[in-house]
Amino acid sequence: MSAWARWYERHWRDWRPAAYRPGATLALVRRNLAACDGEAQDGRLLLRTKELSLEVRERVQAHLFMHIVSTEFSLFVAAPGGPPASLELRHAGCLRRRGILCKVRRGSGPEPLREALQGGDRALLEQLMPLDFRSLRLCRDDRGWTVSLEHLGACEVVNRFPAYRRYIPLVAEQRLALLGAFAQLQRLLSPA
Repeated sequence: MSAWARWYERHWRDWRPAAYRPGATLALVRRNLAACDGEAQDGRLLLRTKELSLEVRERVQAHLFMHIVSTEFSLFVAAPGGPPASLELRHAGCLRRRGILCKVRRGSGPEPLREALQGGDRALLEQLMPLDFRSLRLCRDDRGWTVSLEHLGACEVVNRFPAYRRYIPLVAEQRLALLGAFAQLQRLLSPA
């Protein structure tokens, strides 16, 4: 590894903007998801409903005079014994959403699962189509599946010039779609 890469790994990767307030965005997300039981713990938020147990973390993206604090929702589904795999989902269509596309990033995701993710499972498709997400990843290791979703809402935009700070809330329709999508993914990924 070059000296530049080592310096980047040691300094820049963990750099946080001066106006970043750790935990502030999580508190606003917790207020948006008041129907869920929430507990803040070590820079993350643990949310529980009757069916789900989600973890929410802040992700900071620094730009020139601004930074964005987005949130990543994670769900773990225990399903030991499968081969490693990594899948990524996104909406199909440029101007209008026409469905869900599933791309295999690593390994070979099970074919029935890929078909279900791309629209074969009607209940899952109904929850994913209205959901505004930046990224949705499914990763499998020897313990089970980890589903990570970065939502377009539930984030804070902070600008230094001109100075402003704005939180983009998780509106009611998106809350229902988010929790519904995670419930359907848990049902789909759980061993029979």
